[in-house]
Amino acid sequence: MRQLNLLKNRQAQQLVEFAIVIPILMIIIFIVVEFGAAINSRMTLAEAVKSSMMEINKLGSIDGSTADKEAFVKDYIQNKVIQYLLNHNIPNSGSVEAKVTYIPMTNTAVVFVSYDYVPYFMISGLLGNTV
Repeated sequence: MRQLNLLKNRQAQQLVEFAIVIPILMIIIFIVVEFGAAINSRMTLAEAVKSSMMEINKLGSIDGSTADKEAFVKDYIQNKVIQYLLNHNIPNSGSVEAKVTYIPMTNTAVVFVSYDYVPYFMISGLLGNTV
């Protein structure tokens, strides 16, 4: 009889330990998956921008004023990046915004592209929103 009570006590102890440990393990797993998804989104966005910039370089000269050129490059990059993200199943692809600034002294342009990352799990406070 004593052995039966001892076995029940051990099982109860194991159940309590499991109930304490499993939420912590689940949170760690969610954080790892979320972090991996955020890194994947960031790397895919960088590859999309690089790919669209190579296509812009192949276009050669773009006719028009500086404002027209900036608007064309902005729209072109933004559309190409959205298309690339959609092809790679990245969520919230429509939130891509591009900004182009022309530097006349060096005859170059600076391109900034932003994307609002949407977390898979509701742990958004840990990673932020913009990738």
